[in-house]
Amino acid sequence: MKHRTADIPGLRQPTQQEIAWIAQMWGPAVPGVRKRGAGKFLRYAGIFLICVGAAGFAQRGEGLAGTILLLILGATSLASAKFVKYAAKEANQRQEALCRGEYMVAKAESVEIRTGNYHGAESARVDVILPNGEKLSPEIPFACAQSLLKKGMQQVPVLLIQIPGDPDLLAIPCESE
Repeated sequence: MKHRTADIPGLRQPTQQEIAWIAQMWGPAVPGVRKRGAGKFLRYAGIFLICVGAAGFAQRGEGLAGTILLLILGATSLASAKFVKYAAKEANQRQEALCRGEYMVAKAESVEIRTGNYHGAESARVDVILPNGEKLSPEIPFACAQSLLKKGMQQVPVLLIQIPGDPDLLAIPCESE
């Protein structure tokens, strides 16, 4: 994905009040993942499938199609394990950056707030238009979005959050001042 830091006008360091507000609202919304065990079962399953497929091929007792299928399933499991481990690392880095205040923020105005389910988890997005005309749809904490939608509010000032090294933008409504 394209790194968006240079494209967002008005990026600045957050104030201490903004850091506290973002940590309070985004802290529970970004789950931490145990990186050490992430994908371990998939790795073991992949290795097992590859070994069974290779053993079956060596004994010539199994058909070639079954061996190839086991090797493909094993390789898929290993690739999935790598993806799960990377996703866990990215989630932990995002959570640490949000707690420490290691990000940049920029003000924007929302156009529309949407909620829904993404892989069985409640999620929310906010559509914003930057001063340069670019349309973005960053994620917003579900609790914030739900509160705004209950009040019937769609156009509210938001802070866009850019974490260095994270391709996704986050957003949060500006704390009432």
